Amino acid sequence: MQVFQKGKTIIMNSTKHVPYFDLARGMAILLVVLVHVEALGTNFRIYLVSFVLPVFFLVSGMLLSKTGSIKGDIFIFIKKRFGGIMVPYYLYSLLYLVVEYIYNRCNGSLADWPWKQNLTDSLTLYGISVLWFLPVLFFGEILMALLFQFCHERRILHIPISAICIILLAGISYFFSLKIPANVHIWVMIFRIFLCLPFIGMGYYLYPRFQAWHFTLRKELFLGVVLLVITLPLSQINGSVDVHSLLVSNVLLFYLSAFTGTLGVLFCCRLLEKIQYKAFIGKLIFYFLEFFGKNSLTVMVTHVDFYLLYASTLIAISFIDYVKHAKSYIFCASVWCMILLMELPIIWIVNHWLPLLTGKRKH
Repeated sequence: MQVFQKGKTIIMNSTKHVPYFDLARGMAILLVVLVHVEALGTNFRIYLVSFVLPVFFLVSGMLLSKTGSIKGDIFIFIKKRFGGIMVPYYLYSLLYLVVEYIYNRCNGSLADWPWKQNLTDSLTLYGISVLWFLPVLFFGEILMALLFQFCHERRILHIPISAICIILLAGISYFFSLKIPANVHIWVMIFRIFLCLPFIGMGYYLYPRFQAWHFTLRKELFLGVVLLVITLPLSQINGSVDVHSLLVSNVLLFYLSAFTGTLGVLFCCRLLEKIQYKAFIGKLIFYFLEFFGKNSLTVMVTHVDFYLLYASTLIAISFIDYVKHAKSYIFCASVWCMILLMELPIIWIVNHWLPLLTGKRKH
């Protein structure tokens, strides 16, 4: 909440926790891990990829709206977000280089390791592997704050102006992404930000309205399921998307399937928040998603780059060789479960001994 007085601005941050934020991020990160399992069916992967990453950006926008942080001093906001997003980015980039050095040294392949390119990608914010996500989120939030404050200082309606600017930036990104070569990393990084900015903007302006919508449990379930079902044909018509490489196919279908899928996730998670005390299984699912939602950054960064996916795949291959009649979905489920189990000690170590990797200071 924000109160304006002549000559100054007073920010009143709401401290009430919103559980469905963690649930949505938890569901999204679990699906991200599943997407990276190689044996997953192509059509199902296309469906999941169409909305799992937008969930993080949209929830980020909703958090900006809830806390009102972009309405205060812009330099304080940038400082806080740098500590929460970019400090983990640089630390994880350094850890990644260390892990890759050890891996390549053990395999005798140091001569083939492109460490200079990896270092350049880190310093230019292009990002190594999944780490591209963090600079995009950071600069997307900064752009959202600048847009809001630009409109507020000139006493103009910030919703339509912000919407027009965001749409223009996304359109520019889509148009030029078709023309620039993929090896021009600085432009790729910039256009990623523009492509993802609409999700942050939608989350920011959606949050107060989403909170005001009060539905029965049946209607909440109906809306969540229907939106996720609608996303299926939209994603299949559009085909493969990959924000990392600026591949969005049809830009309208890209945003439409992302918005419907993300809203479906939010409705389902808010429903789960409401029924957690009414059924034991509901409470189990609630705590499971909440745990991984609160630790989504750690899981996002480590499940691929720390070779958990690689190790889990090797173990699952041995398991499938032993169980001759196992289906592909059993293989995928086995890899997925083993990755999550391997993540548990890493999450514990990071939370207790390396909190800076999560953007927090140890108390």
